Amino acid sequence: MTRATADRKTLLGCDTAVVLAPHTRTGATLLAKNSDRSPLECQPLYHAARRRHRAGSTVHCQYIEIPEAAETAALVGSRPFWLWGFEHGVNEYGVAIGNEAVLTREELPPTGLLGMDLVRLGLERGRTAREALETIGELIERYGQGGSGAHDFDFRYSGGFIIADHAEAYVLESSYRQWVARRVEERASISNRLTIGGEYDLASADVRDHARERG
Repeated sequence: MTRATADRKTLLGCDTAVVLAPHTRTGATLLAKNSDRSPLECQPLYHAARRRHRAGSTVHCQYIEIPEAAETAALVGSRPFWLWGFEHGVNEYGVAIGNEAVLTREELPPTGLLGMDLVRLGLERGRTAREALETIGELIERYGQGGSGAHDFDFRYSGGFIIADHAEAYVLESSYRQWVARRVEERASISNRLTIGGEYDLASADVRDHARERG
């Protein structure tokens, strides 16, 4: 991918926003997202019922296979036609997640979890925003991110997320196997840039040491 291609991709913009229930006219938490994928890259809505899975079973995400959860929640998601995962979605417990591409100093491998995989896995396995956040964080640390998130060229990136339920929301931002998250007080929005600095509420175990080592 050339720098011009990367810049053009970035300039298109992709945004997720959340406003918590006490601050909306309807009294309901609102999460909204737009996607900057090509108009020719359709995103049909995908519905899955709640399912129980046999012990030891696995699930094949876009590029890698990981252990399956004992039970996965019913959900609806916006799924780019060639991907296993979602750009955004909501599950039966009212957990909603939106995903953004962020470019960092880390060079990602050709295989790993995509941000879209992580959206779907968080929705399948989280009954609250906090559970979904912890699920995504653990998967990032264990498996790392990698592989192309674009259909027609090799475009590798880490994920930024807003994860919300009726009561609370979090912004989670990541770089390969590292992540940090902050709790949303009233409202928040993210795009294709990192927004969390030195103050955060949750993080991967060695994120500070890793940041110091990388300068």
